Amino acid sequence: MSCYVGLDIGAVSIATALLTEVDDPPIPPGGGFEHVGGCGGRRLYLSRYRRTRGRPIEAATKALEEVASAVGADNVAGVCLTGSAAALVAEKLAAPTVNEFKAIALGFRALGETVRTVFEMGGQTSKYLLLDAPSEGGGAYTIADYSTNGDCAAGTGSFIDQQAGRLRLAVEDVGRIALAAERTAQVAGRCSVFAKSDMIHAQQKGYTPPEVLAGLCQAVARNFRMAVVRSHPVEPPVAFIGGVAANAAVVKALREAFELSEEEFFVPAAYAHVPAVGAAAQAAEAGEDPGGWDLKAHMVELASASDSARGGFPTSEPLSMHRVLLLRDQVREVESDGGGLSFQGEKIRAYLGID
Repeated sequence: MSCYVGLDIGAVSIATALLTEVDDPPIPPGGGFEHVGGCGGRRLYLSRYRRTRGRPIEAATKALEEVASAVGADNVAGVCLTGSAAALVAEKLAAPTVNEFKAIALGFRALGETVRTVFEMGGQTSKYLLLDAPSEGGGAYTIADYSTNGDCAAGTGSFIDQQAGRLRLAVEDVGRIALAAERTAQVAGRCSVFAKSDMIHAQQKGYTPPEVLAGLCQAVARNFRMAVVRSHPVEPPVAFIGGVAANAAVVKALREAFELSEEEFFVPAAYAHVPAVGAAAQAAEAGEDPGGWDLKAHMVELASASDSARGGFPTSEPLSMHRVLLLRDQVREVESDGGGLSFQGEKIRAYLGID
């Protein structure tokens, strides 16, 4: 059995894709992977979408342990990683990485999806891609144009996540709740600080949580159009991927913002796993490592590098009051030379200026 693994390790989540040969025995259900059909002449299995909670190495270790449990570590012929935290994990695994944009293009080719424009919204980044269709003889999608967001959190999944937490709601329920709103609060989309202020003001004016969330989802869509896509061409069919694609209210707001019909704008079934599928396809294309890459050996090093295994970060000595001068220890009694009166030991009115 030859299994190829693709890991997409983002800022807030991790997704795993497995490719096995058609002649290989199927992976039994209940092992953490779901068979979703064929992919490039191989069987495709996807993991559930999970959060890293700020521990990408630990999350990758658990993901690979699930892979080893499902197919056997000796049957893993290759691993490829993508995502913002991919380089950190790949160094410990001695595994290759693939650019996030290329991984998306490879993923759509492997899935056999017909797509021209890609919108992606993840926890930290938002992306726009314009793809050129493969030639008639086959081949990969080529990236004709692309754009991404800056360092601001506005218009990303993490901002929606934060505001859902502030309203004490599960982020998975935001889309359903927002779609039920009868009116929409006006929320700024270009700045997360202003957006948060607008949401608070809307609540003070009497808008309900669904109405506030509806305004937030529309603001995210507007920000994506103005800050990410800008003047770049948008040609259908348009695919929307990433964790935010599970939010039906953002899906609806994006389709309206770009004036696209339901036939022109769609969310693929593997919306959260497209880059991981692309990484797995890249690993399969590279083939087995002639040097005998050993998953077991590299997983030991990966596990030993995780925060939970080491018990914590190196620390310095705790802060102390040694060599600290306190103002209260510098106070001296004041004597007045006016009129021969002494204020020693008595309280007087004084004024202090500090620059």
